[in-house]
Amino acid sequence: MQSNYLQKPTFGNLPALLTERDAAVWSGYSVAFFQRARWEGKGPKFIKLGRNIRYREEDLLAWIEVENSKEAES
Repeated sequence: MQSNYLQKPTFGNLPALLTERDAAVWSGYSVAFFQRARWEGKGPKFIKLGRNIRYREEDLLAWIEVENSKEAES
């Protein structure tokens, strides 16, 4: 009998991770925008996996909501 903590996660349970390029295409911003925003600490949350940068879909959506609310207040 195998216990639950030894089971590998299935792909259906993992969050979708987007590359910089995928995030740029998905959002309409450029890759350079994401790089600059990350350097300035102003962009969406990101994950660094070795030398690779990834973005979660939910983090991009949350960041867009915050940006839209800032524009609405102006």
